[in-house]
Amino acid sequence: MQTTNCYQFRRLQKSISQEKLRTALAPLQEKLKAFNAVKLICDQTAEHIKSQAQHTERQIKMEFEKLQQFLKDEETARVTTLRKEEKQKSQMMKKKIEKMTEEISSLSEQIRAIEQELGAEDVSFLQSYKDTQNRAQCTLADPEKVSGALIDVAKHLGNLKYRVWEKMLGTVQYTPVTLDPNTAHLILSLSEDLTSVRCSVERQQVPDNPERFDGWRWCVLGSEGFSSGRHCWDVEVGGELWAVGVAKESISRNGPVDW
Repeated sequence: MQTTNCYQFRRLQKSISQEKLRTALAPLQEKLKAFNAVKLICDQTAEHIKSQAQHTERQIKMEFEKLQQFLKDEETARVTTLRKEEKQKSQMMKKKIEKMTEEISSLSEQIRAIEQELGAEDVSFLQSYKDTQNRAQCTLADPEKVSGALIDVAKHLGNLKYRVWEKMLGTVQYTPVTLDPNTAHLILSLSEDLTSVRCSVERQQVPDNPERFDGWRWCVLGSEGFSSGRHCWDVEVGGELWAVGVAKESISRNGPVDW
């Protein structure tokens, strides 16, 4: 009888101990689930970092290619203008030189004829004197230097970098608010330049990072905040469902929104 009681006591004690261990094990199992869930998010985040870097690099290169193309086009236009001026002024000088050459040839021939008359015999010289004297009269106006014939170097090079920069400035648009894609809700799709947002039919494939809004908070924050001063923005809206506002940096990223 005593042996049976001892056996039953051990069975009961084991059962109680097992239940205690199961109770103690439950939080560990929950903790393991939490770690696995966070590790999965970390794995997804690591892959997303690579994807983000590749996409951002492509965007950077694309923007710089646009700038480089603008500079290339501007260089071509300015060199073309320079060569046009060179051609115009070279043609002008060519015509001037041709005219001067003709006049020099005419004057040289006139001088040679008069010099020949100076060496003629007395009778011949006296007979042709009046004609020779008339030929000796120069009817040509004095030659003039060509004004404005040189390339206007100052026009082409003066403040060149500033003028190109000023023109480039007219081709770009400054947007005071750049949206932060790392805070955007899964159903929000941002434009490539991060200046506009719209609801998307498909959920975005992004990691569940702490900065991101979820649940019913269909929100996205600007990438830069402020702590003082007065601020105003012009916002273009479309559709029937939209909201614009300001929020503290510590705003909760999940749960319902109190508008």
